[in-house]
Amino acid sequence: MKPDSLPLLKKALERQQAGRPDEAESLYRQVLRGDPANPDALHLLGVLELQRGRSEAAADWISQAIRVSPNTGFYHNNLGVAHRNLGRLAEAAACFQTAARLQPSSYDAHFNLGATLQALQRVDAAIAAYEKALSLNKNPGVLNNLGVAWLDRRDFPKAIACLQQALKLQPAHPDALYNIASALQESGQPEKAIAYYEKRAALPNPPSALPRQLALAFQKSNRWQEAETWYRKALEEHPTAFVCNNLALVLEQRFAFAEAESLLRRAIGLRPEFAEAFSNLGNVMLAAGRPDEAVLAYSQAIDLKPGYPVAHYNRAHARLTLGEFEAGWNDYEYRWQWEGFPHRKPNFTKPEWTGDDLQGRTLLVYNEQGLGDTIQFGRCLALAAARGGRVLFSCPRELRTLFESLAGISQFVEPNQPPPHFDLHAPLMSLPRLCGIRLDNIPGHTPYLTAPPAERFPLPPRTPGRLRVGVVWAGGTRFPKDGLRSLTAQHFLPLFQNTPCDFFSLQAGPKAAELKSLPGDVKIADVGSRLRDFADTAAVMAQLDLVISTCTSTLHLAGALARPAWGLLSYAADWRWMRWREDSPWYPTLRLFRQSAPGDWAGVLRRAQQALAQLASQY
Repeated sequence: MKPDSLPLLKKALERQQAGRPDEAESLYRQVLRGDPANPDALHLLGVLELQRGRSEAAADWISQAIRVSPNTGFYHNNLGVAHRNLGRLAEAAACFQTAARLQPSSYDAHFNLGATLQALQRVDAAIAAYEKALSLNKNPGVLNNLGVAWLDRRDFPKAIACLQQALKLQPAHPDALYNIASALQESGQPEKAIAYYEKRAALPNPPSALPRQLALAFQKSNRWQEAETWYRKALEEHPTAFVCNNLALVLEQRFAFAEAESLLRRAIGLRPEFAEAFSNLGNVMLAAGRPDEAVLAYSQAIDLKPGYPVAHYNRAHARLTLGEFEAGWNDYEYRWQWEGFPHRKPNFTKPEWTGDDLQGRTLLVYNEQGLGDTIQFGRCLALAAARGGRVLFSCPRELRTLFESLAGISQFVEPNQPPPHFDLHAPLMSLPRLCGIRLDNIPGHTPYLTAPPAERFPLPPRTPGRLRVGVVWAGGTRFPKDGLRSLTAQHFLPLFQNTPCDFFSLQAGPKAAELKSLPGDVKIADVGSRLRDFADTAAVMAQLDLVISTCTSTLHLAGALARPAWGLLSYAADWRWMRWREDSPWYPTLRLFRQSAPGDWAGVLRRAQQALAQLASQY
């Protein structure tokens, strides 16, 4: 650098910093006329072009400066900025790496290197660069970016820790608020994510995706009303197929089927290949009591996404509801491929049974689902045994004593214990398919279970002239759609208060405590809290005149014992009760009371109370 260049450079830099770029450029060019290889003038002209948004010209000037002075670190850093602005990320990364090597104490070089490597999806290298930058300057910007890098690696604890540090330094850091909410949501903590999303929403210029993401957090937290509010906001601002689809799922929860259907069709219009939307349309149709249309929607989803497990699984429910058993059982086998199915197939080395003749071989049948399913399809064990082999059954402990009366079982196997020798295996819920059960050949003969003697669980002496009625108002909460099938003890008040019967609560589990919420003048004997297993329940049922239950294992037990029973069912009840029938081909002694509209339990209880009053008057 010529000595007389320095005053001009200082003057030019002052003009540049004062926001007078044209004057600064004139002075830089004056320096270069007298000193054409002046690296500072070349570099600062490049920086000036960067400030003007002319990155191509900037890259040209700074490259000239580097040719003169190749070991000046911040020249390489600013050339990297120019390349990054032009989308030349690989060149930018190389510049930042050189800058960091030449000037190891440069926070900017390490930070810019990390950001560029992250954009190139070289996440591990980006993390190393950010950590070096962090050692030089612990600020919220680098902590935020490092948190996002860990989030890209799906290391949620480290991502959340970094983002929390960023927010500790700057509580209203907009990007850190949004990113920690995303990290919490993706790590399965939507409730915690909501607070951060809401804080970000209160700041200026929220990301366009925020309403959608906040709605999703509310949806995953089962806060349906708030989810609907935010999805509607997202729909107004950015009407994407995703938003239409998810708002429809929320609306389905409150039985707004018409609008849900409209939104799903809109989603499909926006994204014709959206298989998930077709599958969800099938769910809405099924919930609306239109299983034939549901089958068509599920089939369209499968056409778009062959082998789509959840669409096959749900189409099974629609087909079985319609009585299309052969096709329904085939679709039902896809349950094992669906990630959302709560059970996993055992990893046996022996082959699965294909339904052929057993020829003296031993078949292990294992239970896979709920107790009601086990009671309903326990009848299939005799059909399997009739194929000429021995049948081992892994039976739930609650049913073990009762199932000693069930035909077809050669030996019981303790659950979760190594089974004795067997040649073939099959899950219980696959037996209807393997045994060829159709609507016209349902093995509906009952009883196929036998109740123990009354001495096992004796009831008080009978009141002359009064019906003895057992009631169950709720099922187990582990059932995914328990909210649709279960009631409360309060729902049964029209029965308890207006019908001259002796009532016995068979309700077991935590919901048995709801008896305490009933008025003091309601007389109902609590039996359920003292039941030890289903053999006890069967012994009680044998002493009752009628059982009234929602869709629970108790209802299945009453049917299997051939006891008179009334089932209280939701509008689109489980497939096993089929469509619109008041009877059951599986259980001849059952009478079904269905909702006439979604959520109309009052109507169901009113009709049941009238029927019970009539029955009681005839007793």
